[in-house]
Amino acid sequence: MNRLYSRAIPAALSLAIVAVIVTLVTRRQFYTEAMLSAFFACSLLGAAILHFAVAPRRDYQFVGGCTAVLAAIDYGGLGFPHGATIFVPLLSLTGLSSLMVFGVRTAWSQGKARGLYLRAFIPAILFVVSEYAASDLHRIASWLHPKTWDLYLYSFDASLGIQLSFVLGRMFHAMPWFRVLSLIGYIGLAVPVAVVAAGLLRARSERVLPAIVAFVITGPVGVIFYNLFPACGPKFVFQGQFPSSPLTTSQAARLLLEPISLNGIRNAIPSLHMAWVLLAWWNSRGLSVWIRALAMFFVVFTVTSTLGTGEHYLVDLVVAFPFAIMVQALADYTLPLRDPQRWRPLLAGLLMTLAWMGALRFANRLWWVSPLVGFVAALSTVLASIYLFPAHARDAAASQK
Repeated sequence: MNRLYSRAIPAALSLAIVAVIVTLVTRRQFYTEAMLSAFFACSLLGAAILHFAVAPRRDYQFVGGCTAVLAAIDYGGLGFPHGATIFVPLLSLTGLSSLMVFGVRTAWSQGKARGLYLRAFIPAILFVVSEYAASDLHRIASWLHPKTWDLYLYSFDASLGIQLSFVLGRMFHAMPWFRVLSLIGYIGLAVPVAVVAAGLLRARSERVLPAIVAFVITGPVGVIFYNLFPACGPKFVFQGQFPSSPLTTSQAARLLLEPISLNGIRNAIPSLHMAWVLLAWWNSRGLSVWIRALAMFFVVFTVTSTLGTGEHYLVDLVVAFPFAIMVQALADYTLPLRDPQRWRPLLAGLLMTLAWMGALRFANRLWWVSPLVGFVAALSTVLASIYLFPAHARDAAASQK
């Protein structure tokens, strides 16, 4: 009886997983709204990376077979369109097949293998769900805040004497290869996050769970701050004039700052794209050179892509630094909150993030005293965040013992 019971639960879980995946894949609305999205496809690629990092190699064959069957159903049986390129929906189908195979394998696993699979499968699911739910959270933020504070962010960037988003935007038009590399860094955000998480899992690192928790909670925590300072990005303010026609420095200095109505998602400050790749880079220490190089590639091209596409202001990326250390400290449950190695970066990150939002909103004239004021404030924030990053502080403390 016990043997029958022990098999019934994995069998029920497996049937449920297969039923959910097949139902999603065969729903036209889900297909058009999610599976044709390059962002969603990359989040599913991240899930597959976690799967293949810990599962046996024969799962490649299972995933390939499931992908072929699901593709035959969608395109041969249901006649779903594949959009401009079939690569994106096929990547989505592969990722969903990976989740299905990985879910079944996890359900039937036992002993140490079950713990390892769960540490990879649960984050894979959460990463995908987070990406799918992001659009709904953005719509809620837009409904709550019909007006944005973009002009305050634009004023800071202009006070530096160089409007970097416009400069990079013009470079995108002049150098298509640079634009392509940058967009890879922007759309493929899930890849460095998954690769670093997979590397930590394979290394059996004690840092794996705090890192994964940080990756998972960055989105929900970031939405809170989006609502504290709703903003969209310069391309939404200037529309057809971005990136060719920014205001001159003298015009920007006389700009009347007030909330304005914009049609765009309120996800500018802090830049969560920047926060995620910073967390990936910082948590990749001790991993292989190629993983470190991949993480740094995404750090560099996340900077260029977020600015060049007009989705962010430079200050959004600056504020991502203290936000990232705050999230990492919040996620590092292995330390008690009273431990200085946790509460110091947590408190410092929170205070710096809020201080920037307050200064941007209420101390605008301070930035126009001299470009050096903004540059020094930004550089100090970045350097302080790097110094305070919880894992770095712990390594330093350990080296002194």
